[in-house]
Amino acid sequence: MWEENLTQAICETLRNKRQNVESAFQIFDADSDGYISFDDFRATVMGTFKIRVREDELATYWNKLQLQHVKMTEKEFQAKFGPYLDVGGRTTKTEDRSDNLKDNLQRINAVLGRNTEELKRNINEGNFFCPPF
Repeated sequence: MWEENLTQAICETLRNKRQNVESAFQIFDADSDGYISFDDFRATVMGTFKIRVREDELATYWNKLQLQHVKMTEKEFQAKFGPYLDVGGRTTKTEDRSDNLKDNLQRINAVLGRNTEELKRNINEGNFFCPPF
């Protein structure tokens, strides 16, 4: 749970700074070598962004990223933080994601409604058997 909170805190800070995923990567890549090391990540999260997190928690978070190498590539950064930030040069608004969530929930509820009706019909027609527990 705290990992999700940390991801949200990082992305919220980036959104407040009006960063897209490409410029956000550059903020973290302090030495401009094309990679984000743990030291780059820690300095940005704890220093630049002033996010309150214990260093051991940050190290655990970093290790859970399952990086291909010791350092994070821009592609890996985009995979982790891109869903929270727009690649097209503007930040993703929370309302936009909220509307998408509502649409998705409506579609899920519609499917569940259809499945429930089909199940009821099958039960009424005797086409469904549930063994006793």
